[in-house]
Amino acid sequence: MEISQKLDKEVIENEEKQASLVSKVLSFISNNSTFVVFVVMLVIAGFLSDRFYTEGNITNVLRQSVPLGLATLGMLYVIITGGIDLSVGSIMALVSVVVALLIPEFGLYPALLGE
Repeated sequence: MEISQKLDKEVIENEEKQASLVSKVLSFISNNSTFVVFVVMLVIAGFLSDRFYTEGNITNVLRQSVPLGLATLGMLYVIITGGIDLSVGSIMALVSVVVALLIPEFGLYPALLGE
């Protein structure tokens, strides 16, 4: 009788540990859902393309994120100082459209410099 009680107690303890682990994992996922989705997207992209994790692609992604990062830092400064200005995104979009329209007429450098 004692052996079966010990086994039952061990089984119950193992089930409680597993339930605790599952609840911890679910809690982590719900608290860090943005990070979890980002990691899942990276893993899926790595499986779909053999060139995703290459040095050239990572360099290209980092280069493309610099303008957005600079605009984000500018917005961070504006929001921290108390003046909330949400027009930065629309101004960036307007400038990119204007430059795209000017490039066929004047070429790349005059369109960028406004000459």
